[in-house]
Amino acid sequence: MTATTSPEPQHQDPTTTEPHTEGLVLGLSRRRHAVELGLAGDLDLINVPRFLAAMGWLRRRTRQVIVVDTRGLDFVDLAGYRAFEASLQDRSGARDPRILYVVGDALARVQLGLRAVTGIGPPRLS
Repeated sequence: MTATTSPEPQHQDPTTTEPHTEGLVLGLSRRRHAVELGLAGDLDLINVPRFLAAMGWLRRRTRQVIVVDTRGLDFVDLAGYRAFEASLQDRSGARDPRILYVVGDALARVQLGLRAVTGIGPPRLS
């Protein structure tokens, strides 16, 4: 037996739905020229659909810059990292210039781990 969930209604702000006990908290802040999506808790396999739904909702609802703040994350697994990276791209697969992000410790640990294993990673800031 498999459990299924119905998709979120297209008009509902995914950051205001009831809190999930799995560990991802989404916070939405509107600024003058940007919308900030704050992430807290865990960005892992179980929470990827909720994160991607929030990003999709924001892309459809605003033309402003979207800032994804990852400083509140405690844990990011590989599925969460891949979803995060995918969320930075537009439909053609190119980097979406409207999406900016703030690197928190949990995201940095994954980026550094991938760089150590593969030699590939985000550009180093000097």
